Amino acid sequence: MTNPAANVSAATFAPGPPHAPRILFVPVSGTYGMGEYARSVAIAHAASRRWQGAALRFVLSRAAAYAADAPFPATLGDAEYLSVFDDLLLPIARQYRPEFVLVSAGFDCHHRDPLGGMRVTEAGFTAMTRRLKRLAAECCGGKVVAVLEGGYDLKALADGGRALIDELGRDVDEPIDDTSGNARITPLIDGARRVLSPYWRLA
Repeated sequence: MTNPAANVSAATFAPGPPHAPRILFVPVSGTYGMGEYARSVAIAHAASRRWQGAALRFVLSRAAAYAADAPFPATLGDAEYLSVFDDLLLPIARQYRPEFVLVSAGFDCHHRDPLGGMRVTEAGFTAMTRRLKRLAAECCGGKVVAVLEGGYDLKALADGGRALIDELGRDVDEPIDDTSGNARITPLIDGARRVLSPYWRLA
């Protein structure tokens, strides 16, 4: 099986027009694989996913595709995901200035999912969607699409999908809570800043 959002990205832009749109590709997931979209062009990828034993890496390809991966240990939840959004994904995305935001909505990071190993709740999916919606409003006139990508618990899929869709239907000026000071995720964020600072301005 392959990821539909990644396939859309690859098919739309290959072999690469002179000015391919800048696409922010955000897999909100528990597990993810590089191979599905490695050949896509003009994709800024800021992933939040579990990747056992891997180091965060930044990839700049000849096709001008950017990849900023945030590998997570298991059992992380809303607070950790949102800290990575606020401290890594969104600062990078605002510098990238996407012309379109494509969300691969994989609900295997839901706390009910038997395989993902994460602890994200419906409130977490709502908060992540709110941030991406606000980003799209700032950068690309609100152009954001979410594609259902997977998950292994039917209730988690239904509840997570409902949270995402409900949030997309709300106004973009809904309040966003502060997520700073999460001790568990701070070492990952600090390491990510060191790796990504040659390419992006990160406080």
